[in-house]
Amino acid sequence: MKAKWLSYAVYGAAALMIAVLGAAAMRVLYPSADTYAALSFVEKSVIFLEVRGSTEDEEGKQIPWIGNGSGFVIWRDAQRVYAMSNDHVVLGAVAIDVRFMNETRFYQATVYARDPLYDLVVVVFSSEGRPDDHPPMTIADSRKVKNLDDVWTIGNPNQLRFVWAQGRMVSVDLDENYRAMGESFFIADLTVNPGNSGGVAFDRFGHVMGMVHSISISPHPLAMIIPSRFISGMTPKLKEGGAIDHGFFDLGIEDAWTIGTETRKMFGIVSGQDYVVVTHVVEESPAMHADIRLGDRVLGIAPSAEAPMTEVRKAREFWEHLQLNFLAGDLVVVRIARNGEIMLKNVTLVHR
Repeated sequence: MKAKWLSYAVYGAAALMIAVLGAAAMRVLYPSADTYAALSFVEKSVIFLEVRGSTEDEEGKQIPWIGNGSGFVIWRDAQRVYAMSNDHVVLGAVAIDVRFMNETRFYQATVYARDPLYDLVVVVFSSEGRPDDHPPMTIADSRKVKNLDDVWTIGNPNQLRFVWAQGRMVSVDLDENYRAMGESFFIADLTVNPGNSGGVAFDRFGHVMGMVHSISISPHPLAMIIPSRFISGMTPKLKEGGAIDHGFFDLGIEDAWTIGTETRKMFGIVSGQDYVVVTHVVEESPAMHADIRLGDRVLGIAPSAEAPMTEVRKAREFWEHLQLNFLAGDLVVVRIARNGEIMLKNVTLVHR
């Protein structure tokens, strides 16, 4: 009798576990009603871009071309809509037409502002109807995005229109995904193709986690996502219109722990130390004229000697702060350490 009751208990526990796991799986596979409502809100704000231009061939003939991309409303006023996409989507275009989801008419758009460094562009066009017909999307805090968070996108891949895709963030560590000059990406296991560029990557609340930038196709296709922090960080400058002219030092810096053994010996770096070291200075560059030298340790950056110094612990942090806050022609004060002495160096950024 005791064994019989024990069997019932085991079966009951197993059934409860299956029910719990099943409910969890349903929540993963099938979003809640609130999530559906948030996602449907996004449909009002995504756009399809058709761009046209021409390229000169070897014989000097103009060869017309047509391309397409994706985008979303970033801000607007009573008469005009400002939508964001990738700069490479409209590069070389002489005509840009946009269309909203669930609408049949096209709007003629023009480039209002662009940031080639972060590959961002804002196009503007006149819109009929109420402002709430196509509201700006809410920008999420990308610092709160975690690995395995759900992510959605609506884009226009391979001549298709407004295709939904759902996936997961698989790498949100910007230090691991750091390339150069402040360029870092989230990586998502998300189905995207040519034409998805510029499309919004959003969370279950319908908030912008980032923008689809490109595809890494080997060995498994992965989506490269521009984190929302760069979108929100550059939007105030983009609102001023025109091309953003980022400033440059013309020097190379690296995280000390990433540097090879021989270079560590050259600069006296102890393995495992956490700081940023100058490893290259271009001849006649702003960095050289400011007397920044090989082996200097970069400690901080500020707009003036009197302003609060932003501490720098990683090369990515240095470039990110520089590109988000300074332009060509700006004066930057860099705090360095050299032979045990702390120094402030004034550098005027140059256009590249």
